[in-house]
Amino acid sequence: MEFKHKLENPHVISADQVNISILRNGIQSSEFKFDYQTRENFEMHDDLASTIAKIASRVPGGLLIFFPSYKLMNDIYERWNTKGGLRQI
Repeated sequence: MEFKHKLENPHVISADQVNISILRNGIQSSEFKFDYQTRENFEMHDDLASTIAKIASRVPGGLLIFFPSYKLMNDIYERWNTKGGLRQI
C-alpha cells in the first residue's frame, strides 16, 4: 500500500540508551516460560519480581517490561502487590 504522506520524527531516546533483552531464566533459576500451562507458577512470578528488582537497581531511568497478555500482566501484578514483589522492585 502506498501512502501519500510520511511523517518521521526523532525519538527522545537515542539508540545508545536502549538495551533490548529477552530473559530466559531468573536469578533464582526459574525458567521464564509464560504460557497457558505455567500461568499459575507463582515461584516463577516471584523470581521475575526478584530479577526485575536486581536489574532495576543497576539501570538508571527505568525499565519497560512486555508481557504476552494483559491477563498475565494483571495476574502477576496482583501477585506482586499482595506478596511484596512491587515493593521489592
